[in-house]
Amino acid sequence: MSNFFLWLDRFEHGDGVAVVEVMRTNIGRVVDGDPEFTQGIADALRLPLSVREWSIEVFRSSYYSEYPESDDWRDRYPEVSRITLSGDATGDSEVEPALKPAEFDGYDSTWSPNRRKRADPNGRYAAIGVRVGEHVDDALTERIGRIRPGAMVDTVVARSNGLRGTRVTLDLGTVDLESDAEAVDEVAGRLRELGLIINWRDVELRLAEDGN
Repeated sequence: MSNFFLWLDRFEHGDGVAVVEVMRTNIGRVVDGDPEFTQGIADALRLPLSVREWSIEVFRSSYYSEYPESDDWRDRYPEVSRITLSGDATGDSEVEPALKPAEFDGYDSTWSPNRRKRADPNGRYAAIGVRVGEHVDDALTERIGRIRPGAMVDTVVARSNGLRGTRVTLDLGTVDLESDAEAVDEVAGRLRELGLIINWRDVELRLAEDGN
């Protein structure tokens, strides 16, 4: 099994900037990053980018859960890193976000099992859903925004072979996942009611059904 799965949010070739969401699948974690690790992310996504700088934001989301029915909030709402890579474009090719993740066997040397900290249920949370095969128009985006007024809504148009889809992120800000789990799950349920798929494994199943 790969150490990480990667989803590209966007790649701005002219500015030499990429934003990537990184989900761990093994014991290792993302902490501060290092040059080899961050360049490895760019290479795994086939980004024509020589990475010079990076920044890391951490959030949680049930979308990335391997155990969405777990009683443990740490499994139901796993931690994900959003990494912004900055550097020099090394080629002319544009790279599109994909509905499926890319595998990455890298290792962040700034992480150590001795640096483990107790998981904090208070932190940034994002509700995420994917609309496969249909465009997310302004009307649907507005309806998603009304689920949590004032929350930022971000959309990423992605593709898997010939099939397009849109990944929608509703940033809920700081949430206490021990006391507010019911409210968080309600937001995910509202996204499902609007026709979005709310777990990445279910997106993969849908793509397989469509021959992707």
